[in-house]
Amino acid sequence: MQLLEATCKFPGKAIQTKFGEKANAVFTTPTGEEVTVWGPPNYPPFRRIRRGDRVQLAKDHKGNHRLVENSPIGETPANSPFGETPSGWTLEEKRTIAAKVEQNVKLLKYCLETARAEFAGLVETEESFRSLATTLFINTQRG
Repeated sequence: MQLLEATCKFPGKAIQTKFGEKANAVFTTPTGEEVTVWGPPNYPPFRRIRRGDRVQLAKDHKGNHRLVENSPIGETPANSPFGETPSGWTLEEKRTIAAKVEQNVKLLKYCLETARAEFAGLVETEESFRSLATTLFINTQRG
């Protein structure tokens, strides 16, 4: 997953698609790429975003983008004396968390593959393989 900042070009609006009513908003990345983010009709984050607002987007491994924050960058909650974003995390902290999540996903996938290979003749259900993989994952995390 890749985190990036973008600027709202066209705020969210509801439109009718062949899949029913959806909402979308268009953002411009620092590289000039225009990105469309889709959501359900009346998607609350889209209602708060205005043209020119800076937001954070997450780009997944398939190239799909989604909003990371529920509010634009720079918008401060009324009860915050320090001007922090609602999550309280800086962009760098969010990038660090995203990298850690990616590492954990890869490790868990490896644990599941290993459990399937090593215990193939001993267990039969997918639930058993997941339990074994979870045990391997937790033990690996403990060091």
